[in-house]
Amino acid sequence: MTKAQDYRDFSLKGFQFIIGQTDDRPKSERFTFKRFIDARSRAVELHQMKRYFRVVNSKFRKGELIEFFCNLPAVDRKFLLEKIPDMITALPSDCDNLKIGRPKAIAVRYANFGGKTVEYNVYAVTDFLSVVEQSLLVN
Repeated sequence: MTKAQDYRDFSLKGFQFIIGQTDDRPKSERFTFKRFIDARSRAVELHQMKRYFRVVNSKFRKGELIEFFCNLPAVDRKFLLEKIPDMITALPSDCDNLKIGRPKAIAVRYANFGGKTVEYNVYAVTDFLSVVEQSLLVN
């Protein structure tokens, strides 16, 4: 299996885990799931989990928040993404990776690349996966 195909499979399983379709974290020798979520989330949105789980407090670091999210049962992960859809998002590169059209953007993010600030849209994971499933049905 090529690296690109391995990453496609890994990311698809990762998104399915994030929205609570499965309780099995994706595993790969090449990619880490914690880094996968880290690239698609921000600490500000992850801290919003404290509205629903009292154990989450402001002292949690981003890595701890990601681990807390991953340790939740599938029902709770699904609930959180319904309440806080921009907590973990799909990126434009995910759309390109899975060769699908882009769903409706839920937020705009900014990043600094080589001294230039770039603006890009991000997508709700549930919307993203529905587009992926429609694409798989067509093919």
